[in-house]
Amino acid sequence: MRNMKKFGRAVSKISKKSIAIAIAFAMSLPNAAYAEGTQIPETSYTSQTQEENFFVTPEEHLQDIIDEARALNVPDAFIRHYLASDLQDEKIAAFDKNMSVVTNDEGVEGVEIKSVKLTKFANNKIDLGNFDFGEYKAGNMVYNFIASRKLKGKAYLYTEKSEDPIATFEIKRTVDDSWGKTKNLAVDVRKANLTGEQHLYLKVVPDSVLNTDGTINESASGKGSLYLESLFFTEGSTPVVSFDIDKEFNTIEDINGSETHTTMGYGTMNIQVPDGYRSPVNDEVLSDRTYDLDFIKGRGNSTWKQTKKPYKVKLDKAEEVLGMPKNKHWGLLANYFDYTLLRNRYTFYLAEKLGLDYTPHSVAVDVVMDGEFYGSYQFAETVRIDENRVDIGDLEKDPSDVTGGYLLQHMASWLSGEDLPMVGDPKGTHLVVEKPEYDDDYDEDLKQEQLNYIDGFLRDIDAAVKKTAESDSDEVSAEVPNWRDVLDEESLIKYTLMQEFSLNGDAYGGSTYYYKPRGEKEKLHCGPIWDFDFVAWGAYHTDFENPQSEAGVIDGEIEIENVDDSKASVAQTEEDEDMGYGVKNFGPITRAPWFMKLYYHDADFRENVIKTWDEFSKLLKESAKEGGVLDQMADETYMSALANYQVSTSYLSDGIDYWTESEIPMISDDGSKYTLNYYNEINRLKSFVNNRADWVDTHISELDKYIGEEVLNFDFDDVEFYVDDKLYATAPVYMGFISPLDIPANPEKEGYIFRGWYYYDQSGQLQEFDPFGAHVSVIYDENGDLVDYYSRKYYARFIPVSEVAAAKDFKFVRDTVYVPKYDNYDEEDEFNEEYGYAVGNVPEDLEDSEGDDLNEGYSRADFDAKDLLKITPFDVNPEDIKFELVDEKGNPVGKYKADLEFDNDSEELNEEYAKIDVSRNGLVAVNDLGDYYIKATYLDKSAVLKISVIEGSEAVYPKELTVDKEVKLNVGEYGDVNFKYDVEEKIPYYYFTDIRFKALDKSMVEFGSCGLFKAKKAGETSVISFAEGDDEMLMDVTKVIVSEKNANKPSQTMKKDKKSDEKRAPKKGTKLTDKTYIYKVTK
Repeated sequence: MRNMKKFGRAVSKISKKSIAIAIAFAMSLPNAAYAEGTQIPETSYTSQTQEENFFVTPEEHLQDIIDEARALNVPDAFIRHYLASDLQDEKIAAFDKNMSVVTNDEGVEGVEIKSVKLTKFANNKIDLGNFDFGEYKAGNMVYNFIASRKLKGKAYLYTEKSEDPIATFEIKRTVDDSWGKTKNLAVDVRKANLTGEQHLYLKVVPDSVLNTDGTINESASGKGSLYLESLFFTEGSTPVVSFDIDKEFNTIEDINGSETHTTMGYGTMNIQVPDGYRSPVNDEVLSDRTYDLDFIKGRGNSTWKQTKKPYKVKLDKAEEVLGMPKNKHWGLLANYFDYTLLRNRYTFYLAEKLGLDYTPHSVAVDVVMDGEFYGSYQFAETVRIDENRVDIGDLEKDPSDVTGGYLLQHMASWLSGEDLPMVGDPKGTHLVVEKPEYDDDYDEDLKQEQLNYIDGFLRDIDAAVKKTAESDSDEVSAEVPNWRDVLDEESLIKYTLMQEFSLNGDAYGGSTYYYKPRGEKEKLHCGPIWDFDFVAWGAYHTDFENPQSEAGVIDGEIEIENVDDSKASVAQTEEDEDMGYGVKNFGPITRAPWFMKLYYHDADFRENVIKTWDEFSKLLKESAKEGGVLDQMADETYMSALANYQVSTSYLSDGIDYWTESEIPMISDDGSKYTLNYYNEINRLKSFVNNRADWVDTHISELDKYIGEEVLNFDFDDVEFYVDDKLYATAPVYMGFISPLDIPANPEKEGYIFRGWYYYDQSGQLQEFDPFGAHVSVIYDENGDLVDYYSRKYYARFIPVSEVAAAKDFKFVRDTVYVPKYDNYDEEDEFNEEYGYAVGNVPEDLEDSEGDDLNEGYSRADFDAKDLLKITPFDVNPEDIKFELVDEKGNPVGKYKADLEFDNDSEELNEEYAKIDVSRNGLVAVNDLGDYYIKATYLDKSAVLKISVIEGSEAVYPKELTVDKEVKLNVGEYGDVNFKYDVEEKIPYYYFTDIRFKALDKSMVEFGSCGLFKAKKAGETSVISFAEGDDEMLMDVTKVIVSEKNANKPSQTMKKDKKSDEKRAPKKGTKLTDKTYIYKVTK
């Protein structure tokens, strides 16, 4: 039976869909299965498709992929062959009487050849079956085999007609005949020129049976076993990038296991190309190449946490790769969030056609990582200052000419970029200086001169644009420059339209770049383009265009209530509802610096926007037509994608919403069930492009109707915060928004609890102020002109302590939690112990100047201490808990993060604060190794937690999770599953913050944190506890019996007789059914 899980690589996070499956299975278990000592039976399952079921399992998705391939007449060699099924169907001949179908430790069926003489293996071929390659040529064979310990040697692949092997490879071994999870190993078979129909055979020759001359010693003794699960072939038209990792230093498992992607691997990178392959970049014919690595490590943020990981590659020296210009620094983009695998490539294509300078080049490749097939990737140039990348002058090499060499970007969130300098007006255009990088050795005077220059340059742009907006004519005062002299109009328009058209939710956060070339007359430019694989082009929901869906414009666009109702009604008329906000709205453009003011007040600019859009629209429609560039890219990529989805998953196939963590339904725009496969996603992307282009064609000249000009141009006064009618603080307003960074610290009042800021709306009703959606609401006069905003004053709300629920239980889940710390090798850290260089002594060739290189990664580990508290009753408001940094005896030390933000007199940080940050609401950020203590206080209750920050290499990962097997309660009482791990020392903190609990009958219990629950009604149910293990899901079950009040006194952890339960547990082979699935007990 096919099971997608068996082909996935070991990852730190298991899909939550597997949890749902486990819960569904648990619902059909008899009560006896939960007794102490009885393991939860392992299952395989098939789907009972129902019309109302819009959720797709990984197995169903894999079947959809295979169905699509067969419908496209893909030859079967490129679709995984399951050898157990082939043996049962007599498609392959038996090698030995001891050859049979078995199930491995993962519940996966394969063919076992058990305890056969080693000489028999050496002398005879094993039938693998018939494989049809059609007119395609094979690239790699991907195989899932395991050998017993004594079968150490070489494996050989033969065709029926070949006397000599067509490929030589190794089979991974296990210490015994207990067959564990297999890997998707790969061997290059290009030279075999496999086409048409071929019958294939395998021979395994153990080293122990070979004579010194290579002949077989027929008298050699010993027996061995072999487990053959499956195999398929990749199509050979895609270049292959393979890595040989030097295991003497770090393995690929070490690299993938580094939470902050700072563990580096060393070795070589090999590029294998098809015969006659021409580079899509320079059209030159390429040949195979091998490169020495300086390192390979992880990269990215959200993508790094997924099953398919991206990588940063640095070569030992600058060289051309796949026809791209020389450089040391490269990126392997996983495109996990983009099912088509094309959105980044497509965006790069459009940007290059539009003439946006320094657009990265990239090439689609297959990746083999240390012998394991990882799937389809995008080998790409990265954004960095270099003569072959962003060629604007390098201030780190020549710091004296301060007129250029700046790479700037927006700050993605309040945490990102905090260690990087910011320039520009905080109430205007405020950007992070990504390059140059300033370390302790950088000349302070030069640094300040550079920062002053680019800060003033941005302020000049703001002033010029503002003057244009305020002027009744096109002339600008001589006191400020003409905006066209300091800001590149062409790149501003093209870059903004690209972000807007794609509805890129990441726009004007991270990965939104600007650059200033060297030279007094050089202007600020927008670009390069980067990061369009997830919240762009409608990638993240299959019904993106459906107005009833949760999809649409996201991530902080100015909301419609910023303008009056008459203007708001334009945003979605009845005629637009057939497609909804997904493609019929403007979003990212509202966050674009300078653009909208120029659109309103510079007639030439507006005309140029419309002209550029006309050019862009034609390019989009041409690329998305039948047989256009998108279809061509898809056809070129399909066979690579087919292989990819036979070994890996994607965001949509994993099916867990990134924001809500709920399952993603597979729904088409018409409300029917959506079949997730490659060409359906290509067609959905084309539909997005064509439909959105049609809409923007009509509305591009009406931007002023969609985005309130008054809000963008109104000169807002500061808002005021009051405590008991006394002015407490003020905060600036820019473009209708209040930055969360400018909101004051929570006030304190003896005998009271602070409960937030409130304001009066236009109708006089009191409304709560949301600090993370902090846009002001505006007032228009009878002529429709904006005259003021009614949320100028905000008032602190307090409630008496006597009205706050008292806490009965108040403690941390453990006395000590451990936080693994990984150096990010920034300018304040030692570079790398393996290189042996101290601060300031790093050789030039090891230094890094790119944001996603050595300085990329999480310099800190962040978590919420509230998630570690066990509190009853549940009506305690966690926002009323105060946290502080204390010493071992509980005495306060250091400062709150909030104090530092609003205490301008604080020039020096407490030493402990520099190592660990603790906010008043419990957010903890650790910066350095050591033991620290935080104290949580709620009214008269307090608890102290020891936080031990350890080296990442010291972390210990549990293999087993146990809970109390039975809990008896009365209605209204609180219970605890009392979860424990098989090890306690040095377990990472997230095994306590991220553990989850599910009740089969949700109406019976209410969950708190850390395994606490409250009985809501009488009955029996089961609570399942889940934690993500190192390579598997850890799970255990608690039976919960709830009686009416005043019933028998509850007793926790009631044990049963193990033998009687085992007798009643479902036997192997038993089939169980719920509304959606059929389950078969396999173990």
